Amino acid sequence: MRPSFPAAAAAAALLALSCAGASTQPLSLSPTPPGEPPEDYVPTGEIQTRGESTSFNAWRVVGPHVNMTRRPDGTWAGTLVGRNYILKPGRDGSLTAPGADLHFLRWGKELAVLGNLGDLKIRLRFQPGPGLPTPGGKVCRFNGNLVDCRVEEARAQPGIRLSGQAANLDEPLMPQLGLALLSITYIPLNQ
Repeated sequence: MRPSFPAAAAAAALLALSCAGASTQPLSLSPTPPGEPPEDYVPTGEIQTRGESTSFNAWRVVGPHVNMTRRPDGTWAGTLVGRNYILKPGRDGSLTAPGADLHFLRWGKELAVLGNLGDLKIRLRFQPGPGLPTPGGKVCRFNGNLVDCRVEEARAQPGIRLSGQAANLDEPLMPQLGLALLSITYIPLNQ
């Protein structure tokens, strides 16, 4: 059986990264909390940029271009960058659905989300670091598909504020952080 085009594209991207000299390792996805989601939404992490805010907790990711809820079976259901998905977690640090294939990886010193959402090719990169500490979290450079939290980069061009669990890129809460950043990086064309 041949892999589907999205799966083949993601595999090719992973192979290209491996050939570039950096080893890739899947990032662990956060475990599903026991019980049912709480009625009230209380965020534990937040991303602010361009006057917009996207937040998340163990059960939800909420923002202008995302509204995903984790179900008790571990799937994530809702809207992400203008499309509806039910994303199923894989053992390899991935979320997949018809028309979606996302891989959450450690690539050398960087973190990455690679794959596709419909016809969007996803290449999101995070460079961990202390950022520019502020009372409201850490400020990092945000340029295209790169969030760079090295101190020298944050001071040169700030652009994104990470607070709460979003600010911990050394031990990232995935897939929540990745979904939140995707929603601010890949804005739907019809918006």
